[in-house]
Amino acid sequence: MATITSPRASTASSGTTWQAKFAQGLAARDRREKAFDEIISACLFPSPSVSCTFPPLTRATDSTLATQLRSSQPARADAERARLEKRCNELTDEARDRERLLQKALDEQVAQELELNMAYEREKALKIDNEELLDRWMKLKKKEADDMNLASQW
Repeated sequence: MATITSPRASTASSGTTWQAKFAQGLAARDRREKAFDEIISACLFPSPSVSCTFPPLTRATDSTLATQLRSSQPARADAERARLEKRCNELTDEARDRERLLQKALDEQVAQELELNMAYEREKALKIDNEELLDRWMKLKKKEADDMNLASQW
């Protein structure tokens, strides 16, 4: 016989895992933020007795930081500059391609308008020619009918 379990029962057992991970993440964040609590509160709520200063750096820490800044910032700046130049070149090429496509589309539009105007002119000429042919044919048939009537003495 199969047992039926409620969905709540299955989530309750598996729910403790994600809840524990979530609680651990919150606790880690709180520990990180508490480490800087004095500095943040001193800078946000200054009082005459407390100045907004950072902990003093030792000479070793200071030189290490300076070395890291000197070595990493130009490299990062150069990398960022190269990335931005590449992006700029890509955008310039894309704009140039779009301009070419736009010009091609405009040329195509002009060519189609000329072709359409020529078709209208041809249609107009054919209508005039058709009317003339129809008039001549009607005159010819009228003459033939008149000749037939004269011949038959109608």
